[in-house]
Amino acid sequence: MAQAMIALLDAFEKRMTVTDEHEDITRIRHRSADASMGFGLIAVLMVVFTGASVLLPGFVLLAFGGLAGIGVYRASGTTMSRWFTVWSALLTVLGVVALIVANQIAG
Repeated sequence: MAQAMIALLDAFEKRMTVTDEHEDITRIRHRSADASMGFGLIAVLMVVFTGASVLLPGFVLLAFGGLAGIGVYRASGTTMSRWFTVWSALLTVLGVVALIVANQIAG
Protein backbone atom coordinates (compact mmCIF):
# COMPACT_ATOMS: atom_id res chain seq x y z
CA MET A 1 0.00 0.00 0.00
CA ALA A 2 2.80 2.39 0.90
CA GLN A 3 4.66 1.64 -2.34
CA ALA A 4 1.52 2.35 -4.36
CA MET A 5 1.10 5.68 -2.57
CA ILE A 6 4.73 6.61 -3.23
CA ALA A 7 4.36 5.67 -6.91
CA LEU A 8 1.22 7.81 -7.13
CA LEU A 9 2.98 10.78 -5.54
CA ASP A 10 5.95 10.37 -7.90
CA ALA A 11 3.63 10.33 -10.92
CA PHE A 12 1.86 13.44 -9.62
CA GLU A 13 5.17 15.22 -9.10
CA LYS A 14 6.31 14.41 -12.63
CA ARG A 15 3.02 15.71 -13.99
CA MET A 16 3.34 18.99 -12.07
CA THR A 17 6.77 19.94 -13.43
CA VAL A 18 7.05 22.34 -16.33
CA THR A 19 8.93 20.93 -19.24
CA ASP A 20 10.54 23.11 -21.83
CA GLU A 21 9.10 26.58 -21.23
CA HIS A 22 10.98 29.29 -23.06
CA GLU A 23 12.65 31.93 -20.91
CA ASP A 24 10.81 34.77 -22.67
CA ILE A 25 7.43 33.23 -21.84
CA THR A 26 8.43 32.88 -18.20
CA ARG A 27 9.51 36.52 -18.17
CA ILE A 28 6.19 37.63 -19.71
CA ARG A 29 4.24 35.61 -17.14
CA HIS A 30 6.26 37.17 -14.31
CA ARG A 31 5.70 40.69 -15.69
CA SER A 32 1.97 39.99 -15.88
CA ALA A 33 2.03 38.80 -12.27
CA ASP A 34 3.95 41.94 -11.26
CA ALA A 35 1.28 44.13 -12.86
CA SER A 36 -1.52 42.20 -11.14
CA MET A 37 0.21 42.47 -7.78
CA GLY A 38 0.72 46.20 -8.32
CA PHE A 39 -2.94 46.75 -9.20
CA GLY A 40 -3.95 44.63 -6.20
CA LEU A 41 -1.78 46.66 -3.82
CA ILE A 42 -3.14 49.94 -5.18
CA ALA A 43 -6.70 48.59 -4.82
CA VAL A 44 -6.13 47.61 -1.19
CA LEU A 45 -4.62 51.02 -0.41
CA MET A 46 -7.53 52.79 -2.11
CA VAL A 47 -10.06 50.84 -0.04
CA VAL A 48 -8.17 51.47 3.19
CA PHE A 49 -7.67 55.19 2.66
CA THR A 50 -10.84 56.18 0.78
CA GLY A 51 -13.38 53.53 1.75
CA ALA A 52 -15.05 53.65 -1.67
CA SER A 53 -18.03 51.37 -1.04
CA VAL A 54 -19.52 51.56 -4.56
CA LEU A 55 -16.26 50.46 -6.13
CA LEU A 56 -15.57 47.74 -3.56
CA PRO A 57 -16.32 44.73 -5.84
CA GLY A 58 -13.79 45.94 -8.40
CA PHE A 59 -11.20 46.55 -5.71
CA VAL A 60 -11.77 43.08 -4.26
CA LEU A 61 -11.29 41.47 -7.67
CA LEU A 62 -8.08 43.43 -8.17
CA ALA A 63 -6.84 42.36 -4.73
CA PHE A 64 -7.57 38.70 -5.50
CA GLY A 65 -5.79 39.11 -8.84
CA GLY A 66 -2.76 40.35 -6.94
CA LEU A 67 -2.91 37.39 -4.59
CA ALA A 68 -3.03 35.03 -7.55
CA GLY A 69 -0.01 36.89 -8.93
CA ILE A 70 1.93 35.83 -5.85
CA GLY A 71 1.14 32.24 -6.78
CA VAL A 72 2.94 32.68 -10.10
CA TYR A 73 6.19 33.15 -8.20
CA ARG A 74 5.38 30.70 -5.41
CA ALA A 75 4.60 27.83 -7.80
CA SER A 76 7.46 28.68 -10.14
CA GLY A 77 8.63 25.68 -12.10
CA THR A 78 5.31 23.85 -12.06
CA THR A 79 2.24 23.81 -14.27
CA MET A 80 0.32 25.46 -11.43
CA SER A 81 2.32 28.60 -12.14
CA ARG A 82 0.64 28.76 -15.55
CA TRP A 83 -2.79 28.44 -13.93
CA PHE A 84 -1.95 31.18 -11.44
CA THR A 85 -1.00 33.38 -14.40
CA VAL A 86 -4.40 32.80 -15.99
CA TRP A 87 -6.27 33.39 -12.72
CA SER A 88 -4.25 36.51 -11.96
CA ALA A 89 -4.82 38.05 -15.39
CA LEU A 90 -8.50 37.12 -15.44
CA LEU A 91 -9.22 38.54 -11.98
CA THR A 92 -7.30 41.73 -12.77
CA VAL A 93 -9.19 42.30 -16.02
CA LEU A 94 -12.52 41.57 -14.30
CA GLY A 95 -11.58 44.01 -11.53
CA VAL A 96 -10.82 46.78 -14.01
CA VAL A 97 -14.08 46.11 -15.88
CA ALA A 98 -16.01 46.11 -12.59
CA LEU A 99 -14.46 49.46 -11.64
CA ILE A 100 -15.40 50.95 -15.00
CA VAL A 101 -18.98 49.65 -14.81
CA ALA A 102 -19.43 50.77 -11.19
CA ASN A 103 -18.05 54.19 -12.00
CA GLN A 104 -20.46 54.54 -14.94
CA ILE A 105 -23.43 53.44 -12.84
CA ALA A 106 -22.52 55.71 -9.92
CA GLY A 107 -22.40 58.65 -12.28
